[in-house]
Amino acid sequence: MALLWYFASIHLILLLSMPKNNVAQHIKMRCIQKERVALLSFKQTLVDEFDILSSWDTHINCDCCNWRGVECTNTNSTTHQHIITLDLHGSYSYERYLMGEVSSSLTQLSYLNFLDLSFNQFDRIVLKDIASLLNLNYLNLSYNFHVYTPIPPHLGNLSKLSVLDLRG
Repeated sequence: MALLWYFASIHLILLLSMPKNNVAQHIKMRCIQKERVALLSFKQTLVDEFDILSSWDTHINCDCCNWRGVECTNTNSTTHQHIITLDLHGSYSYERYLMGEVSSSLTQLSYLNFLDLSFNQFDRIVLKDIASLLNLNYLNLSYNFHVYTPIPPHLGNLSKLSVLDLRG
């Protein structure tokens, strides 16, 4: 028994003494780097007083498929996965909402099929940019303090869209 404990201790010491670079190389990133960068660019245009996006870590090995409000394709796979859901709806009753501007960087999320940014305080949402997300089937931008430009005809290009909510 003492011999087993000795070898287990040696193994643990060797594992802990490995350079962090070697450990990081074994971590599989599921999210696609271009989409991760797009989300981080989006985050930079926001004011997040309530730390809603605190899980959106800028560390290079942080997988965006694990971030709050983000869902990726085929979550059981270890291969790279596209972001398909961005659900960042706020809540006025619990005073948890985002503020700022919805960045055009979201146009990089071309596989996105669910986008909910409702109940936030966005100053500006450019619907023309949102209209470039051709895989959207759910879009909820309701109850924001933003200025809508006239609804662009480009929204008609969203042929997969089954839910559109622009109330408030």
